[in-house]
Amino acid sequence: MEGKISVIVLAHGDEKELTRCVNRILNQNYKDYELIVVSTQKNSELEEKANNTDLMTLYIKDVDKLEDLRAYALNKADGDRVLFVEPNDFLIDEQSITTLNEVYTQKNADLLLNSFMTLRDGKFYFIGGEDKHILREVFLFQQIEKVEFRKLGGALIKKSLLDEMDADDLVKSDQVLLNRLSRKAKNIIFSYQNKYVYDQVVGNKLPELDSGKEFELYFSDTFKIVEQNKKNGYVNKITEKISIALCTDENLVKHIGTLLYSVDENTSSFVDAYIIYRKNL
Repeated sequence: MEGKISVIVLAHGDEKELTRCVNRILNQNYKDYELIVVSTQKNSELEEKANNTDLMTLYIKDVDKLEDLRAYALNKADGDRVLFVEPNDFLIDEQSITTLNEVYTQKNADLLLNSFMTLRDGKFYFIGGEDKHILREVFLFQQIEKVEFRKLGGALIKKSLLDEMDADDLVKSDQVLLNRLSRKAKNIIFSYQNKYVYDQVVGNKLPELDSGKEFELYFSDTFKIVEQNKKNGYVNKITEKISIALCTDENLVKHIGTLLYSVDENTSSFVDAYIIYRKNL
């Protein structure tokens, strides 16, 4: 099933490969799409391209944050779904949007994320695998493990999901917005089609995992209680050392690292951790 796709490129002024990115998008063979480019700076080459095709619209917006450009672009998009492409990245071939849309449609997805192909030192690096469904409950763990879950570039998203987001969420970081979207999504798919290329040029860095409170890497509201107690002058009476026992099996052992990370982030005392592991027979 084909539907209109709004391809969004956001440029904050220091992108080296913006023209290449736009050219690759305009070369797609998908029948029904629009290209929306929102930039903080005028670009005569892009203006000429926009004037010569009905597929592309260029907006110049003077804002401080890249996330504000995103909110503006989404307000202009009228596709059934949205594909984000970052200006220093590009789509590998003219079939890219068609292929991603086929996976999106066949898997009945409303949030499609993609394994990146990386261009480094003139060579392409990628991994293969089977396209798979991602449970909403483990999306946060995927954000910890895979950078593709922290970057909007390459994400094909049902537009109505984005329309459901609060205005404040639309100007949050990629990591936070994707996490919010995962809560609304009914079918999250991770694809290994390798149609999206991350170009490892100077200054084009992949987002590091942000572990601040706002970024959902706290699994309870305990930190809020701690902060309030500090404001109230509470004196820590916890013993210098705490012992914890963790019982697990093959089904949950992969989450032990995340649990220990959370303990470390939320505990000021020394901790002895005892892990009891039962291997399934």
